[in-house]
Amino acid sequence: MYRKFSFLIILTFILAILWRQKTLQLNFLSKSQAESIEVKSSHKISNHLNTLNLSSSPRYTLEQSAVQIEPTTSSPNLKTMSDRDVYCLIEKTTPYIPLGGEVKIVHGEYNEYPNGLGVYAWIYSSQCPTETYSIVRIDSKNKVETAIDCKNTSFEELVAESGLQWNVDEVMGLAGQYNFAISGPGQFLVYCPNLGFHLSREGQFHFSNGLLEDSHGCFLWQNGDNINPQGGPITLENDSDELNNEGCFKNSGQCVAILDFKDQLVKQFQYVGPDLFSVEIDGDLKQTTRSRIFSNALERLDDPERGSTGIQKWESIENMKFPINCGNI
Repeated sequence: MYRKFSFLIILTFILAILWRQKTLQLNFLSKSQAESIEVKSSHKISNHLNTLNLSSSPRYTLEQSAVQIEPTTSSPNLKTMSDRDVYCLIEKTTPYIPLGGEVKIVHGEYNEYPNGLGVYAWIYSSQCPTETYSIVRIDSKNKVETAIDCKNTSFEELVAESGLQWNVDEVMGLAGQYNFAISGPGQFLVYCPNLGFHLSREGQFHFSNGLLEDSHGCFLWQNGDNINPQGGPITLENDSDELNNEGCFKNSGQCVAILDFKDQLVKQFQYVGPDLFSVEIDGDLKQTTRSRIFSNALERLDDPERGSTGIQKWESIENMKFPINCGNI
């Protein structure tokens, strides 16, 4: 099934390009021609995935964004907890989460529509394996909904569960340039010649012979529809087309494809480089995750405090002070 799907994707890509831009020669069935496309990233992509580098772990807190982000829930209920509240709740209800030695906790809210906001907590302990941490999700009634033990997790799982919105800055695109920022979950779906599909939060694209190309030499993909369920590369007549509030280009009508790591379509993903993941997809792309996309804006992915899994580096977080009295919680 997956091989058939991959063949249809490649065929769709070729037909879309030939139809829109006869001058762009992208024959993915010929290795010699595919290699003529320059990979522009300073992190060279190869067929062999990079060894996982966990030297710069995590963050979650956000400053006020330069672009106003609207909440996705209208519920007035707000869940608030202190680090001490989180620690004591985990100690009492989730004893398999390591809380020994040095302990650091950061937490943030998540939408629990329509019942208000719950709390996501990231817990570092010196009892955890190197550069890992635990994750706990607490609902508005102080119930632990899910818990990931640092002793039994993977880098990919931490990435899938830790991704958060970082500051979004207004950045006007130069001539031939599009700047997009995702508000909410998900990653841009891009297709890299000779390497297949990848997911990335990077939102800067250059108009190149009708296609939108990122710094890795990958092309922005569009949602599937009833006629072409596998979607295809975004193909524009010129560089003046604009996105509407639904993430679709006003003139071409094509909608940007966004997938989340936990979508059913995503069967497997692996870390390739900073904010770039190779991904295997099985199924059509008519039901891709829809998050709001800001135009003329970029998420601050290069923030020096941002770790490789998308949350704040633990080096900048203070250790909790012991003893902690959990008697009245």
